[in-house]
Amino acid sequence: MTYRFVYVSLAVIAGATDLLAAATVLAGAFDRQVARSFVAVALSMAGWCLGTALQSIPGDPTDRRLAIDLFTVGFLVLPAAAVHTATAWTGVLNTRMGRGLNAAAYGVAGFFCAAHLLGLVFSDFIQYDWGAVKHPGPLFVPFAIFAYLSVGLSASISFISFRRTPEGQRRLRIKYWLLGLGSFLPLASTNILANFGHPLPFPVGALGNVFLAALWAYAAIRHRLVEVDSFVARWTGSVLPGVAFTAPLATALFWFPGLSIGVFVFIVVVSLVLSAVVTILSSSHLRSYLEESVQALFPARKAAREAIRRLSKDLIHVSQHETLAQRVTATLRQGLDVVGVALYRVGKKGSYWLYHAEGDTQFPRDVTDADIDLLMDPCDGAWDACLPITLNNQPLGLLALSPKCSGAAIDDADRTLLAVLASQLGVAWTNIDYLEEIERQKAEIIELHHQAEAENVVLRAEVRSASQFREIVGASAALQHVLEQVASVGPTETSVLITGETGTGKELIARAIHDISRRHDGPLISINCPAIPANLAESDLFGHERGAFTGAMEAHPGKFELADGGTVFLDEVADLPLSVQVKLLRVLQEREIQRVGSNKLRKLDIRIVAATNRDLREEAAAGRFREDLYFRLAGVPLHVPALRERVEDIPALATFFLQRAATQYQKEIEGFSPEAMTALLHYNWPGNIRELQHVVERAVLLCAVNRIRPEHLSDLAPAPRSRPRSTLSATLRAEKVRRVEEALTRAGGNQAAAARLLGMSRSNFGRLLRALGLKPASSLQ
Repeated sequence: MTYRFVYVSLAVIAGATDLLAAATVLAGAFDRQVARSFVAVALSMAGWCLGTALQSIPGDPTDRRLAIDLFTVGFLVLPAAAVHTATAWTGVLNTRMGRGLNAAAYGVAGFFCAAHLLGLVFSDFIQYDWGAVKHPGPLFVPFAIFAYLSVGLSASISFISFRRTPEGQRRLRIKYWLLGLGSFLPLASTNILANFGHPLPFPVGALGNVFLAALWAYAAIRHRLVEVDSFVARWTGSVLPGVAFTAPLATALFWFPGLSIGVFVFIVVVSLVLSAVVTILSSSHLRSYLEESVQALFPARKAAREAIRRLSKDLIHVSQHETLAQRVTATLRQGLDVVGVALYRVGKKGSYWLYHAEGDTQFPRDVTDADIDLLMDPCDGAWDACLPITLNNQPLGLLALSPKCSGAAIDDADRTLLAVLASQLGVAWTNIDYLEEIERQKAEIIELHHQAEAENVVLRAEVRSASQFREIVGASAALQHVLEQVASVGPTETSVLITGETGTGKELIARAIHDISRRHDGPLISINCPAIPANLAESDLFGHERGAFTGAMEAHPGKFELADGGTVFLDEVADLPLSVQVKLLRVLQEREIQRVGSNKLRKLDIRIVAATNRDLREEAAAGRFREDLYFRLAGVPLHVPALRERVEDIPALATFFLQRAATQYQKEIEGFSPEAMTALLHYNWPGNIRELQHVVERAVLLCAVNRIRPEHLSDLAPAPRSRPRSTLSATLRAEKVRRVEEALTRAGGNQAAAARLLGMSRSNFGRLLRALGLKPASSLQ
């Protein structure tokens, strides 16, 4: 009898400890997956221990056979629960292999449970002085092998994961689970010995169960695997109602000592079930866990709530009002299966206006507080839920929902989610308002920047126009003839084509035309056609809209648009791409442009003045220039003479450049010596006025006396000036070849450096090489 008291007491204590540990984990564990795995182990061991207690109670155990068999199922499921815990605590459960192992373990355990109910694992009871135990059946040995293999597999998974896992929460879990596996050894060993008639070590098996529960309690408190700080108050508040409810029933049992064991067990089981129900209803954490478990039976409702939760978290990342409204209404309508959803923004005091709606419900465009009461009327109202959207107690709007399509009501759980969503929606709305204000201010800043840039371009053009027009120096007959033509054509609106060699001052003539025209108060926009990249020529000339091409972040006006009311000077127009020539022809014909990426035509009031150093007739014949564009540009052709054709202007020009350079470099130089002036007069100047300017400036820099001497003019070699026109062209070409070869030699074959020595641009120097039939390599030989 003493044996029986010890065995029953230890078994009941162990089972109660397991149940308490399971409830503790459910109430306070951080990780639900880990909690479920431990609860599976604890409940299995609790069933095993309580079944052992029922076997050891005095009386015929066959009277309690059904209850004992049901409790013994916990023992049969225990190996699968061990595999479940090992895979969950190590993180292997989230892999395909872990899920496969779990399914296989529970499948084999289910087979042994079914076999046990048929009497194939435990066949019958054997009576001992210390109580009754189950006799091993034909499948007991295969089950024992399955149990030891499962525990071995659990230990192997845990040990390998422990070695590979860095220090952290998971490593602690694995550590304590490895220690907990030790409790299976005394449990399983004593159970086998007991079934074969060896009672003495049997109490040690129950102590292994207590060891596992104690180990979990230590791990939970020592390493905060459970919310210990808040757990005590929550657990006390949830367990005490259950104890208070079942305590009278337990006390009543002592007043009926003649109760049969079946009635006694039934009352105990009912009391435990009622206590668990009261505990769950009293604990919000357990109720939440139960609700989550029940939701698994209704996947559509669970998916809807998960969608609403995700939407609530993602709202602050939405950057546009329209996208925000569409996501909110679509998610709520689909998730809650309501007829319609509407968002209202706050208007005047006490009123709201419809912001966005979705569904079959006709939502009013404007509502007041009185309208909301009517719409929410339980009998006749069209709305089933209405939640305010606020931020810092400031009203921002309303979230209105019509009834569900199924006719079900929007319950408290739904309203809790909607309240969280409404609070997040207030933050999202405010963020989007701030972002839109920032974008608006950014757009204003960009527009002001563009205006300032356009005004700066116009002002620079006007300043250049006012200053450089006075730089037309000379009194030769050839120059005066050109200026007379300028005076005649300037006041008209006719397009002008200025021709002449590089460096003759074509741009100054264009500025003179602009200054004496009626457009002199407007801008003169000079466009260097060779410097425009071919792929950006159209955008640079005619402008583009935002998003017209990669990198077009903002709309930008073209140079033609900036010149509205003024003049456009196309320098070296022969270098324009053919694709742009087509659009330029339309500008000349219609006086309108179209930005890249836009369908809108913009009328312009502009005048076109073009310049080139090539023969456009030859270019058109070669297919490099449109003939119709040539005739449009050459309304009035003006030819600027080369410097060698106006030699009498060289002294005035040289003196002008000398005075300006001396002022710039702060040197006191009176003028040119007679020898230096003679050298200037007898040089052919293939680079024309620009070359003369650079030669004089270089002489000023090199001069250390008060007059420019021949040695300061580098090696300007006089060339014979043959008056017969038949030899003029050959002489000019020979001089050009000599000068180009000399510049290339001095520059070491570098074309850019040679161009600078001649006072020419790199592109013009390349064209000069091609015109003379020279190659850089050959000219150095």
